[in-house]
Amino acid sequence: MTRLTAAQKAANKAARLVRDREFSARRKKYRAERVAAEMSADGSAFAIEAEVAAHALDAELARRDEDVRQIEKQIAALKAKTEAVKSQYRDSIEIKNEARRAAFERYSMHKQALLAQVKARFPDMEGCYSASGWQIPADVRANMEIAAANSLKDEAE
Repeated sequence: MTRLTAAQKAANKAARLVRDREFSARRKKYRAERVAAEMSADGSAFAIEAEVAAHALDAELARRDEDVRQIEKQIAALKAKTEAVKSQYRDSIEIKNEARRAAFERYSMHKQALLAQVKARFPDMEGCYSASGWQIPADVRANMEIAAANSLKDEAE
């Protein structure tokens, strides 16, 4: 890397000073024109229209929010009323629920007793769903043998 000569350094410094002066002047003009543009925009019909639209939106949102608050108050009142009605019926429902539970328990015990009687009268039918798997009781087997013997006798005649 080569070092710059004194003349080159002086030339660079002169160029830098011109650049910095021009930048400062241009930046000053830019800022002034930007402020003027903003002031012009702020005073335009577009700015007035935007402000009117913003106020209209704010007013509409406020009306909506108030309507929602009124509905929420009604909901809160209805929830309180719901809780009061539930409380009013709590004891009577508990009594009736206990009565229903006891009645169903008595019904279930009665039904099980009746089914046990049926099972006792027909022990051969428990879990049996076809004649081929049936454990044939002795009285039925005796009747089957009589029927078979009579059938043989009828054929012989």
